[in-house]
Amino acid sequence: MRKLVDAAVEDMRRSLMPDLMRLLREAEGEVLPEPEGDPGTAAVAKLERMSGVRVDASGETITRRVFSLVRRVSLEWAKTWVAERLGGELGVIFRLVDGTVRQSLGETFKSLLGINPLMRDVGLAAREEVFRATNVALIQSIASQFFGEVEGIVGRGLVSGTRPETMGEQIAGRFGVSQTRGRLIARDQIAKVHGQLDSARQQDLGITRYRWLSAQDERVRPDAKAQARGADPEDEATSHRARDGKVYEWANPPGDPDDPSVGGHPGFGSINCRCVAQPIIEDVLQQLGI
Repeated sequence: MRKLVDAAVEDMRRSLMPDLMRLLREAEGEVLPEPEGDPGTAAVAKLERMSGVRVDASGETITRRVFSLVRRVSLEWAKTWVAERLGGELGVIFRLVDGTVRQSLGETFKSLLGINPLMRDVGLAAREEVFRATNVALIQSIASQFFGEVEGIVGRGLVSGTRPETMGEQIAGRFGVSQTRGRLIARDQIAKVHGQLDSARQQDLGITRYRWLSAQDERVRPDAKAQARGADPEDEATSHRARDGKVYEWANPPGDPDDPSVGGHPGFGSINCRCVAQPIIEDVLQQLGI
C-alpha cells in the first residue's frame, strides 16, 4: 500500500510544480500596490482576505492563472486517483492481506492437525468496501490539505514578493509532510485491516483466545518519549509492552474499549500498532476432543 500512496502523492507534485514554477517566475519582481479599481475575481478576493492587500490588474492576472492552475491540477488528480485508480487498487491490497491471514492460519492448523481448515467468507465484501472507502477518504484528505497549503504559500508569496525558488522550497517542505503522512496512513491501515481479518477468521474457526505478541523493540508502546512523559510500561491497561506474551479473549479486549489509543486487540485501535495475535489452537483441539 505504501507504493500506491507514494505514487498518488508524487503525482500531486509532478502534475503541479513545473507549470506552477513557470508562472511564479513570470510574476517575479512584480509590485502589487493598492489598486484604484476593484480586481473582481474570486482568486484575488481570496488573496486579499489572506493578506489584507489589494492588487493591480497585472497582479490580478497572474494570481488568477496561479490559482486556476492549482484548482485544475487538484481536480485532475481527483479524477485520476479517486474516481479511477484508488478503489480498484485498494481492493487488490485488501485481498492480498486476507490471503496472508488465511495462509498463516492454515499453516498453524496444518502443523498441529495435518489438515488445512475450511475458511468461510466472514463478510469479506462488506469489509473490503469499508477498507476501500476509508482509505480513499484518507488519501484524498492528504491531497486536499496539500493543495490548500500550496494556495496559501503562493498567495502570501505573491503579495510579499517572495522569490519563486523560496516558494518552491516551502512547497517542497509541505510535499514532504504529505508524503510522510501518506506512509504513516499506509502502515497503519494495513496493520488495522490485518488485525481485523485475523480476528474474524480466528473466531470463525472457533478460536476464542490469543497470545499478544509485540515487536519487542524500542518503538513498542509506550516508547522512550512516552515514558519520559510519565507513561508506565508495566501498566497492562495501556502498555503494549506489558501485554506482550499474555493471553486474552477475543470477546474481552484488553484496556479501555472506548479509548482506541490504549484499548483493543492487536492492530485494532492504536495508530501504527505492529503487535499481532497468536492464536491459541489448543482451545479448538479441546473442543474437538483431540
